[in-house]
Amino acid sequence: MKKALLLVVFLILAGLVLVNAQCGETPDNGVVLPPEPDNGNAVAPPDNGAGNNEIVQPSSSDYKVYANDLYGFNLEYPANWYLLGEADSTAIFFSSKDEEPPMGGVSLGARIEMFVLANDEGLTLDEWIEWSASEGPEKNIMQTEEITIAGVDAVKETHDPVPGPVEAGPAISVYFPLNSKIIRINYTGREPEYFNQLSNLNHLLETIQFQPAG
Repeated sequence: MKKALLLVVFLILAGLVLVNAQCGETPDNGVVLPPEPDNGNAVAPPDNGAGNNEIVQPSSSDYKVYANDLYGFNLEYPANWYLLGEADSTAIFFSSKDEEPPMGGVSLGARIEMFVLANDEGLTLDEWIEWSASEGPEKNIMQTEEITIAGVDAVKETHDPVPGPVEAGPAISVYFPLNSKIIRINYTGREPEYFNQLSNLNHLLETIQFQPAG
């Protein structure tokens, strides 16, 4: 009887030792530690190289997307236009024709110029536009409109055409603040390309979006 009882006790103790070995180590104080997690099958999140910025897709095959990662904005421009600018440029050019306008002249096609400009004094948009006008050549403003760009207050000015031997459309300038900068967009071109491509300027303005700056 005693032998049978000792055998049962032995089997119980052996079972406890086996369970402890499977569940974790037993330190000197007798506390059983949980087993180490097995991360061998853990899946790391995919790295698409885009950081926090999602890759923006154009609304249709008629357009491409330009994204400026440094200053934090993107927009759509016609797929058959020419782009001159990088993802960190302060001057970006979109042209309906692959050519540079003559010095002080007007492009043969329609041309959109986009500049990221300093506002170190922290001026309001109206103050900055007034200061900029005082620093440059005098321009005859035909019309001034208050518009919005991606929910931000902006100003659109229409000027007399650039003087010259060719017939050009009235120059358009759009201004809006972006963080500590001012964005200026210019639209110029010769007739009839100027009016034929004017809808592309409007589309570019309507598709501007802000994104986290780099």
